[in-house]
Amino acid sequence: MPVPDNYSRAKIDDMVHGIYRDQEMSLDKSYKRLDDVYYPINDQIDRLNVRMDELKEEIYMIQRQTVVRSEDYPFIDGHTRPSIDTSHTPFRGNLVTVKLLEDKLDEINFSQDLLKEDIPQRLEDIVEATHARLRMQQGCIGHLQERMQVNEVAREVMKNKWTRGNEAIRSFVGTWFQMIKEDVYILFSSK
Repeated sequence: MPVPDNYSRAKIDDMVHGIYRDQEMSLDKSYKRLDDVYYPINDQIDRLNVRMDELKEEIYMIQRQTVVRSEDYPFIDGHTRPSIDTSHTPFRGNLVTVKLLEDKLDEINFSQDLLKEDIPQRLEDIVEATHARLRMQQGCIGHLQERMQVNEVAREVMKNKWTRGNEAIRSFVGTWFQMIKEDVYILFSSK
């Protein structure tokens, strides 16, 4: 785009409004990117929290069932271990289930921690990009303001030149008119 030497005030205002409009669009895009990153991750974390609560409930339920079943089989001697021949398969199944649930809970906690570490970095990147764009736009606005100031000064200088030119022309016309008037007076007074 060729750069003209002088801009009108309206043209400069249009350019400044264009910069502000671009800046607002840039912020809108940044917020949209932020929403695109934050809300899906936040939803995933919420789902993981809900699943983790469900698993904790299951673990608690299994632990309560284990306690209740152990109370169903009282021993004569509380310190004596049960015989090897006694069937403990329900307890073994519950222990395996509890172990599996605890492993799943650990996996969920681990993945949730990874997500929590990743979100601040992404948000920081978005904020950094937005600030860089804002600094660039502010630089453009500052440059336009400097150009507006230069144009105002140039306009003031031209106005002063026109004023001096008008005064010079008036002086010249007045002097010329006075000379003509004297010449006419001399011509008519001699006759």
